Amino acid sequence: MGEDELKSEYDTWFTPAEVLGRHSRQVPSESLVRTVASSLADGLMRAIAETIVIPPNGPQSYFELAPRVWRHWACLADQDFWALGTLERSAHSAGMREAGLPHFRAYRVRLERTKVERIMDGAFGPATRLEAMALALRESEPQRMSRPPSAPPRTPVPAEKDPRPKIDAKALQDWVAEFGARNPGASFAVFRDNARLAFPKFRVGERPVEAAIAGCGFKLRPGNPTILRK
Repeated sequence: MGEDELKSEYDTWFTPAEVLGRHSRQVPSESLVRTVASSLADGLMRAIAETIVIPPNGPQSYFELAPRVWRHWACLADQDFWALGTLERSAHSAGMREAGLPHFRAYRVRLERTKVERIMDGAFGPATRLEAMALALRESEPQRMSRPPSAPPRTPVPAEKDPRPKIDAKALQDWVAEFGARNPGASFAVFRDNARLAFPKFRVGERPVEAAIAGCGFKLRPGNPTILRK
């Protein structure tokens, strides 16, 4: 892909700060960051840097960042990336060392617009909506307490039911088998979040993902939900 094509995509994509700024109560920021990070590492989302410096080669413009750059990235702690769009990776970090890449710095990174919008438009299941409703009710509590005694109490609005159909178990297991083969040792959260990205028109609950992983016999990293292992 030429630099002109990269620039045209870059100009319409979101900065990391814009991604966080667009998240609604239905998409908690922690889940959003985790999903974006795992999508980048698995090659399901693209990212372009306006400038990347790789000593001793010097600066280049509109450079697409490979998935290996994002592996083993401590995304939740990298405040500079989410605030400023800058990314620095050492040649001695795990992902860079495995790929044999040098130390580099990337400036003004932007993330693929369509994939970000897919996350915003249903990549998370109905449990997130229930959490959002609970948050809204908690925030309204001080207002109810400050009303005069004669004011009628508010009736909680029922949580909106997710209208999407459930994911087909066979289709999910086929996807898990293919994804797990490409990502050995992936965590349960990575399987779950990427399954929801892969099937945005369907409800993908945690239990069906657990069943599909168990059916494929994949071993998960320690600390994940208990799943049958072979």
